[in-house]
Amino acid sequence: MKIFPDIGEILSRSIFYLFTLSVVHSISYLCNLNQNRVIMKYKLLVLDVDGTLLNDAKEISKRTLAALLKVQQMGVRIVLASGRPTYGLMPLAKMLELGNYGGFILSYNG
Repeated sequence: MKIFPDIGEILSRSIFYLFTLSVVHSISYLCNLNQNRVIMKYKLLVLDVDGTLLNDAKEISKRTLAALLKVQQMGVRIVLASGRPTYGLMPLAKMLELGNYGGFILSYNG
């Protein structure tokens, strides 16, 4: 049992987190900039949940939520990927309205 993660693990999680937020916010920016006239190259956005999508308070920020709802309206499907069981992801799936936009849940580590 590791009590403290090694620095490589911390760095890789941090880089993935920043990359994910960057993609989500970039897509949201393009939507606002072009008023939904941008042609989406992305069809699927897979997001890790704990430590990536959720902040330190275990919540999706308002800005991230708005961006994710916007990209779904543009036709991008979202996949929540987590080691959590399916029922542990359902509140997030409902908040993100995955059922309305054809999103997916990838649970139990795949």
